[in-house]
Amino acid sequence: MDNTNQITYHKWTDEELAKVQRGITEYGHRWRLIQQNLLPHLPIQTIKNKFYSIEYKKDDTSKQQAKKKITLLPNNNIEQYYKNKQRHQITPSVSVQNSIQNEQQEIIKKLGDLLGMQI
Repeated sequence: MDNTNQITYHKWTDEELAKVQRGITEYGHRWRLIQQNLLPHLPIQTIKNKFYSIEYKKDDTSKQQAKKKITLLPNNNIEQYYKNKQRHQITPSVSVQNSIQNEQQEIIKKLGDLLGMQI
């Protein structure tokens, strides 16, 4: 078995990382073209692994930032936080307000009738 193309560890330089990014911009995910034109000293799999490693770290960082935002919510109880927030923002619609006023007027009229007063 030929192991000449296998690199067990490679310390990436800033220039090489920039070439990977440039390669993605120019060639997309055509790893052979990136390897042939920009990083001929590295195996395709090493370039590909590095790219996905960088992407994974970006995703992981954004997930960690989202978790930090969540932990800043009061008592870490997100569901209750949003229920309370919504409860304070809800105002009855005009039709509901009119319905409540009509019910109040009917109650007042019935009380007046019971007491023998005209209101």
